[in-house]
Amino acid sequence: MKIENQHNMSIDELLDHLKSRYPAAEIKKPFLSSRSIIIPVNNMKHVIRPKNTYFNTDFVLPVGVAILALLGSVVLFTVVISLIFGQFVPSIGGGLWIVLALFATKAIYKSVKKEDFNLFYEDVRAAVNTTKSDSSIF
Repeated sequence: MKIENQHNMSIDELLDHLKSRYPAAEIKKPFLSSRSIIIPVNNMKHVIRPKNTYFNTDFVLPVGVAILALLGSVVLFTVVISLIFGQFVPSIGGGLWIVLALFATKAIYKSVKKEDFNLFYEDVRAAVNTTKSDSSIF
């Protein structure tokens, strides 16, 4: 989801605003990527990446859910191939099945936890839209 950055807030300033609500939030630099804020919440991680005029938010599935999605894609691919050939054909499948299963799982997970995601987005929007007061000493 895109969250507009109207005040040209840096990622460090955003982290300072989010630390009060999410104390485990931290900035990390993934390999071949720009610095991102990683926020672990309830067995999953929210990721906030800065772009030019907005912040892009995403999330990382919990490990258990991702493993179930991969196993589900293997079972589904085996069933489809077995139906096509008319006999049992165990198969792991190609990369396309795995990617489709992960995307479908992310979409289902996000729709099931919609309220949690909306609360998180509201927290980030509030942090982005806060400006420093002129009377502030910091």
